[in-house]
Amino acid sequence: MTNPTDYIVWELHVRDLTTHSSWGGNPAWAGKFLGLSQAGTRYTSKGVTVTTGLDHMAELGINAVQLLPIFDFGYVDEIQVATNPRYTNTFNWGYMPYHFNTLEGSYSTNPFDGANRITEFKTAVQAIHDKDIRVIMDVVYNHTGESDTSNFHRIMPGYYHRLTSTGGFSNGSGTGNETASERSMTRKFMLDSLKFWATEYNLSGFRFDLMALHDVETMNQISDMLHEIDPTIVIYGEPWNGGTTTLSGSLEADKDNLKNIDGVGAFSDVVRDAVKGSVFNAAEGGWVQGRSDDGAVNGIKYGILGGIASSKHNINAWHLDPSKTINYVSAHDNNTLFDKLRLTGVSVANAELLQVQANAIILTSQGVPFLHAGVEFMRSKPLQGGGYDHNSYESPDSVNQLRWDRKLTYLNVFEYYKDLIQIRKDYQQFRMTSASEIDSRISFLPTNQGNKAIAFKIEGTATQPEVIVIHSQKASGGLTEVSLTPGKNYRILTTLESSNPNGLDVVNGVVFVPANVSMILVEITEPIAVENELVKVGKGKNYDPASNITVYDSSAEIHYSNFHDTNVPGFYAVTVSVKESFGKVTYYHYVLQVTGGSFDVQLNQGGN
Repeated sequence: MTNPTDYIVWELHVRDLTTHSSWGGNPAWAGKFLGLSQAGTRYTSKGVTVTTGLDHMAELGINAVQLLPIFDFGYVDEIQVATNPRYTNTFNWGYMPYHFNTLEGSYSTNPFDGANRITEFKTAVQAIHDKDIRVIMDVVYNHTGESDTSNFHRIMPGYYHRLTSTGGFSNGSGTGNETASERSMTRKFMLDSLKFWATEYNLSGFRFDLMALHDVETMNQISDMLHEIDPTIVIYGEPWNGGTTTLSGSLEADKDNLKNIDGVGAFSDVVRDAVKGSVFNAAEGGWVQGRSDDGAVNGIKYGILGGIASSKHNINAWHLDPSKTINYVSAHDNNTLFDKLRLTGVSVANAELLQVQANAIILTSQGVPFLHAGVEFMRSKPLQGGGYDHNSYESPDSVNQLRWDRKLTYLNVFEYYKDLIQIRKDYQQFRMTSASEIDSRISFLPTNQGNKAIAFKIEGTATQPEVIVIHSQKASGGLTEVSLTPGKNYRILTTLESSNPNGLDVVNGVVFVPANVSMILVEITEPIAVENELVKVGKGKNYDPASNITVYDSSAEIHYSNFHDTNVPGFYAVTVSVKESFGKVTYYHYVLQVTGGSFDVQLNQGGN
């Protein structure tokens, strides 16, 4: 992991991963930190087996898991969870903080032993790290779970919280109060707390709830401190608040001021609503459901370009940098993507294509992609009486849990997501780091469908092939037509219900894309070049087979045969094996002649 754009984030609640019976792990660890650590879990039905839990995360290919709050929060009684089998109030998202620097006891197997929860969480973090997945913590410093009875207020009434002109608690969080990050000791507490979490538990990132309630200076100091610990730590948050705040707008860490905060990103509601419709209107669809107005198209283009300012969209840009743009279509808040599709009139059968296309847009866009856990197998939050739960913060496990039987049902969707993630990891073209490079290399292509298709090209370089992505919506006549760059051949990686990072077919000239499909095409280029078919070297001289090779693809894995012996004159075949980042292996050959002795031939004029 080098840059923020290398992250592929998967948002997860601790309990959701392991509480359903289809998880197949240790029942004592279900809903606990240790459940996150258990490998080898499977679910089998009708002769088909799928991975679950930790192994599912690794199989999917994400490289970072963002955990909903894991600090000590209110509304779940950890003692009752441990001692009362009839206790049902076991689930909460955790956004009502009580003790910011203490782990949540209900996630431990023994909440009566403080060391136990620490050891178990560290075990979980290590197990996740062993799968090459980083851990991001969801932090909620913007308010306290209680107001006048909170520890902060008891320490110094009116200091750690913002108050209104009448002496009441300012309620920008929508939960009854908000903290005053601009005050020196509140700021110091946040800095000390984050340093503790980052260093004690080796966490790789932090997601800030209602980040707009924090001030710009505090967020800049947080960024400086965390990046001094680890330059690859990722920091991002919600660039909005949950109510009316007394914090001056000029100080808020919101959309308007994100440009003044270094190294901190923010969620893009622009691309979210453009892709699938507003979160505030369940019945409103977005581009994938059939909207084709300029607003939806430009919102998606804004995401494709990583939130930068550009003449190629008409959005008033506020991210300005791909490393600060968190692109997503669904999260723990609001309806799941599948439920949103159903609420906007999409049939179950058609939802599969749209479920894939929505995040195909995200995973082929510049910026940092963010996925809601379970979106890869059509996660749903059904209500017992019908309909869907859009605010499941205290709903039971039966609503919130990941159902691994659903993965088996929608295994084709999972496999497509897995391939999309691998494609993003294979091609640096989707992970550019500067606004200038993005604007110079990405251009939007004409199609025969107007706003019912969005096609773009990422210009190739000396070491990177050209990439073309075509998002086809409800195409008139069923197909979107796009002319490809003349003289070039392309490998198709994704099409209707099929995907393969190594390629499905080869095409040139023009391509036709079915409705509700996102097609990814990669130019076919040679990763290396052999400079000379025959190389001569004197007997006894050292020879490096790589000296006759020019490498165009620095990400390629290259191996050279070593059967030649420069102490023995003769002719030797040199074989070069090249494995490209997307898995393709090609063999190249040239001849090495070792001169000397009987293999030297001298030709004289006159035939003598």
